[in-house]
Amino acid sequence: MRNLNTVQVPAAPSYWRGRNYAKRYVHGHPDVGALVHETGPLAGLVGRNVLTILDVENLTISGRKLGYELDYAALAKRFNAVADTVHLHAAMSVEPGDKIDSAHMERAGFTVHTRVIERLRDGSRAANSDNVLAFQTGLLVSRARADVVLLGSGDGQLICDLANAIRALPRKRAVWTLSLPGATSKRLDCRHNPAIETNVEVGLDVLVPLAPQRSYEP
Repeated sequence: MRNLNTVQVPAAPSYWRGRNYAKRYVHGHPDVGALVHETGPLAGLVGRNVLTILDVENLTISGRKLGYELDYAALAKRFNAVADTVHLHAAMSVEPGDKIDSAHMERAGFTVHTRVIERLRDGSRAANSDNVLAFQTGLLVSRARADVVLLGSGDGQLICDLANAIRALPRKRAVWTLSLPGATSKRLDCRHNPAIETNVEVGLDVLVPLAPQRSYEP
């Protein structure tokens, strides 16, 4: 397990976190008790070809609620160390013209699929990349020769819809999920959902604690 007192917080994507998350979630101490030490279970990926598609907004915001930044490069290394072949993809929202967030994920080893944030007339922002994730998942699954499709999100409706669609395809692929405790829909529990083979839980080995009072305001 990494030394939580000396590890440096990686430069992280910023825009899609939502302005209110800094004030609400990063002023306390990291909730270590809610997390497992090591991301897993991953033993079932040994010798398999894996297509990984992450909902970056869901995973990052979920981590920040617990007081942590998710280290996507470390997560990529965990997958690569276990599976025979891993194709890493990530869906995320970015500001118009911004390259920082995408570059961060690309450096971590992911192919990035973006949704450009829009400002609406009522002053709100359209910044949800779920449709991009769903569309790209369909394309990638139809083209890849993966044995396992690992969907990184705790969003029950989104992941259930994708898992059921993948299960209905002629060529069978196992569906796994990746998410954080406290931010995972009960509908994704593989013990009760026949469309999902395994639930992987993000652990402390790929998380670094946020500094108290750290702000994400632009």
